Amino acid sequence: MDDNKTPDVDEKETSPSSVNDAVLVEPDEDTPRQETDAVGAQSADDEHGQENSEQEDEPTEAAEQEETPSVEAVEEPAQSDGGDAEVPSSEGEDGAQAAPQGESEPQPKQRKKMSPRQKKRVAIACVAAVLVVAIVLGIALPIYFINKDKIFVSSAEDFLNYDDGTYFVLEDDLTVDGDVTIGRGYALDLNGHALIVNGTLTFDNPGTGEAAVGTLKKGAWTGAGSIDADNVVIVAPSGSFRLCAPLTVGGLTTSEGTRAGKLFFDGTIVCNGTMSVSAAEATFGANVSFGEGDAAQAIFTDVDSLTINASMTSAVEDKPAKVTFDDVTATINAAGAVDDLTLKGGSKVISFGAIGTARSEGGETPDTLVLAQNFTCGAVVDVAELAIELREGNSVNVTYTDGVGAPTYIRRLETPLDINVNPDTDKLVAAVAEVGGAVGYQFSVDGGEWLSAENGSHEYDITELLRSNTGTHTISARAAGNFSYDDPFALDPDGDGTRDEFLYLTSESISCEYVYQIELSTPTGLTVSTESGEGGATNYVLSFANVSFADYYIVYVNGVDIGRQDATDGEFMYVTLSGLKVGSNSIRVTAHSDNPDILPSDEAMTSLTVQGKLVLTEESVTAVYDSASELTTVTISAPEGASVFKLEYTLIDSQGEAQKMTLYTSSTSVNIRGLFSGTTITVTAIAGGAYADSDAITVNVFGA
Repeated sequence: MDDNKTPDVDEKETSPSSVNDAVLVEPDEDTPRQETDAVGAQSADDEHGQENSEQEDEPTEAAEQEETPSVEAVEEPAQSDGGDAEVPSSEGEDGAQAAPQGESEPQPKQRKKMSPRQKKRVAIACVAAVLVVAIVLGIALPIYFINKDKIFVSSAEDFLNYDDGTYFVLEDDLTVDGDVTIGRGYALDLNGHALIVNGTLTFDNPGTGEAAVGTLKKGAWTGAGSIDADNVVIVAPSGSFRLCAPLTVGGLTTSEGTRAGKLFFDGTIVCNGTMSVSAAEATFGANVSFGEGDAAQAIFTDVDSLTINASMTSAVEDKPAKVTFDDVTATINAAGAVDDLTLKGGSKVISFGAIGTARSEGGETPDTLVLAQNFTCGAVVDVAELAIELREGNSVNVTYTDGVGAPTYIRRLETPLDINVNPDTDKLVAAVAEVGGAVGYQFSVDGGEWLSAENGSHEYDITELLRSNTGTHTISARAAGNFSYDDPFALDPDGDGTRDEFLYLTSESISCEYVYQIELSTPTGLTVSTESGEGGATNYVLSFANVSFADYYIVYVNGVDIGRQDATDGEFMYVTLSGLKVGSNSIRVTAHSDNPDILPSDEAMTSLTVQGKLVLTEESVTAVYDSASELTTVTISAPEGASVFKLEYTLIDSQGEAQKMTLYTSSTSVNIRGLFSGTTITVTAIAGGAYADSDAITVNVFGA
């Protein structure tokens, strides 16, 4: 190799600051690249001057040694996520062999068809030549090879003779006579060029990804370039297809018998024949126009979601663009327009845009058309399920050829006249003036989520929405209707089987301002339980839920403050009570904040009954026998809470028999006949209310 020969390099390349910036890529045997300007100029000799030989199954070709081949710089760096793409060679004459020795006149240089191994050798030699020059000159030269994912197309055969890649790239305007298939779900980068197909152009996407058509710039598909074809067929049963470039076509269809997955038409379409589309989802973001002839029309069949964001009009003056929906659910948005629309197969359409005329062909399943917001529509004929929103300036003529039928009209509810916030003890209630036809009312605080009041009430408890936020708040309310754009085809909201004459949209909102001063919530869940204390004593413990933003609590037992109780981090507070008495006790709790701008809560109250036990001692009962009257007087010092006393003793009757006697009395002094000095009496105090009976004591009768 001639080391002093400088390679020809595309002038648009720039040189980095060091040799280390050079990018070396050794392409595989089938790596796509641009054809060199002088393929035959690379030497095929090894370093000893001997000719290298190929495998037996590859022909040997002599290489010219007159000059070093040039390398074209490509600005896209190679990607590693796809396989090596192969650029097939066009059919033509083989390159000429080297001139035999002794021949005086040199042979003209010719392009030669190279084997894959020869291509690889030339590429490596190109890199080596460039590096040698860079080292000699002390500069660094970036070298890029063609992105492996690209398949460069300069002829019709290139669409067929490929092995691997991701998308096709047009190198120039291209005209193809005959049918062309863009298969494997590959995308087509027009690269700003025009593709003309005098036949059928098929886009076959068998996978689940997206096949796109347009010009790829900085990772995004644009509409540069154009396509003109006799027919276009889109096959994408599971994946999606996106058209970005303008399309002029004699007819456009999806694969017969199988509907497509998702279709996106972002480029304008001029269709001089029939557009027949069946897909799960289809979106038109650019205008569609139809040419001359009765076949110039669009037919959509079995489409779950059709969105029209542009116009579908005729390219011929005074000729409507015919569009048919057969078992289609569609939305025509404000920018969308259809001249002549036919519905059948139970199609459902909501239109916010323009329709010239809409008609239904009837059938077992009625078609549905909803004309909403600022729609325009000239006439509607024989659409069974028809709803028209009443707006000033919007009018439409409705005709039923059999004289049977009527549209449903959609009206927006009146805006409520007034709104207020009414404090109600421990809560804040927003109330709005009622509106005729409303099915309920919705409320919002400070522009937040709309919340529906229960059971159609025109009041809503907003306490929790304001509880943690002081200051001025905007309280809004609106009357809720029975019709919504979110479910536009529900024309029988009450489900009685008949459409109402009028349906109602939710009203505009009315608002007021409310200044909220925080007052801590009243403690809830007050409960008293017992636990064992020191020496077997019983402690009474009050528990209640902690209040948000409370720093401490004040607990009152029978009106007496038992001290500050600092708030804990837990969900509940626990306070050991003091100052309780036997019987009924009142317990009150208030929540407080150390922040003077936060008001204490209202009092929460509970009550507690403390159970006591009556106590009798031998000293509190005396029994004295008077021999003169033969009576025994029993005197009892009654403890607090005692209401009845039980006396048990034994008498000897006249026959000398012993009889057990029990006497109940509420008196603290009682005379008993027949008891004599030395006998015993058992006394028990019977409690009432919060006390338990005393233990029984035994006393002896003694003489006076």
